[in-house]
Amino acid sequence: MNRNSISGRSRARAPRRCSRVCAQESRRISPSSSCEGGEGLTVSSVEEHLGLTGWSADGEGIGGVLKVRVEDFRVEEIARIPALDPKGRFTVVRATLNNWETNRYLNRLARACGISRKRVFSSGMKDKRAVTTQILVIDAPQSKVERV
Repeated sequence: MNRNSISGRSRARAPRRCSRVCAQESRRISPSSSCEGGEGLTVSSVEEHLGLTGWSADGEGIGGVLKVRVEDFRVEEIARIPALDPKGRFTVVRATLNNWETNRYLNRLARACGISRKRVFSSGMKDKRAVTTQILVIDAPQSKVERV
């Protein structure tokens, strides 16, 4: 899919010179595009809505590398921590993992707490090769989890 078309059909276009930002272009998208409604939308408005506010073209670049180390990629779960009774059955934990696959960590956490893996809840898998922060709910009293 190229940047001139939401539907994946490309249009011929003259090549651009290096590093020209073109966020304000407003070519029309055809009504047969895959967007709902399709009419009145421009490539610029769709790109802006998706957070794509600038483009660069082919060129030599400045060199360098991206995301070489695990620490170069971070994922933080943004969620409200549920209000639970501190003396109750469940414990909420904000865990920061460095290069851990989520299921492997949850299995090891459950084993360390002496509980079944089915009693440790997360809101989905996060990237392994990253530093990730996520909310976990553990079906165990806080005193038991604190020992781990």
